[in-house]
Amino acid sequence: YNFIQTNIDRDTINKLFKWISYSLLALLFYCALQVLNLDHFYKPLDLRYPDELVGTIGNQSHLGGLLAIIKPFFFNNKLALILLWIILLLTKSVSALIVGVIVLLFYLWHKRNCLFYPALSISVLSGIIGFVLFRNFFTTSGRFEMWQRAYEYFTKRPITGLGLGAFGLLQLENNGVVSKWRHLHMEYYQFTIEA
Repeated sequence: YNFIQTNIDRDTINKLFKWISYSLLALLFYCALQVLNLDHFYKPLDLRYPDELVGTIGNQSHLGGLLAIIKPFFFNNKLALILLWIILLLTKSVSALIVGVIVLLFYLWHKRNCLFYPALSISVLSGIIGFVLFRNFFTTSGRFEMWQRAYEYFTKRPITGLGLGAFGLLQLENNGVVSKWRHLHMEYYQFTIEA
């Protein structure tokens, strides 16, 4: 804290943000290469399918979440912001899209207040229309069913838990299909079951 207080000023922070935004621009460029199927670094396990849009993270949903939260770095660069929104939409991650809209609304609330209410109205209306028209797009991917199955194991050892990493060994069945989930897609719940 003392080092930061004595050695880091506003100019240093601006330089750090500038270099971070350069690395994030490189990430956007890499994602654009993946969209155009020109990526020669990431190879999917099944070579019959073309490259996926996963960035450097290796997961489409996690990439979408990262893109949603780095948006403030590009509020002053409209071209990069447009590219980011295109890639964010191509990740097909509903949660990342929602976070992206929330970040945009937060920006509009603080910087361009006159645009906040129209943008909020458009966002809510688009969400309702999207939910009605594309109900399959808003799927839980079996999470609720798996959380329900995992609860049975929680009740067996509610105080000590099953042990760290135990969920990946359970191989739970969901509608007769053995799950290959190594994590529960809800960190607090998984930690409660395991620990």
